[in-house]
Amino acid sequence: MKAYNEIAEEKMISIPNYSNLKLNNNDDIKENIPSHLNLIVSKINEQIDLLKHLNSNSENLKEFTENIQSVLINNRKQTESILKNLII
Repeated sequence: MKAYNEIAEEKMISIPNYSNLKLNNNDDIKENIPSHLNLIVSKINEQIDLLKHLNSNSENLKEFTENIQSVLINNRKQTESILKNLII
């Protein structure tokens, strides 16, 4: 059985930095950004499902939960940044 941290690392996602992104064309937004946001949402949902699944086993759960929580917070901040930059 894999350690919680190994499973957590498999479920993590590296999100591109969109902090300087400015899109002036609605087609750019429709074609490019939704796929990235959908991927982010999908990975966050996977992480949440994984936490629910592992909740019944307490071995290393605190450390695992803290790692996942950190990733989720980071993902949320980056997603918020993307959405703010879409507003022109």
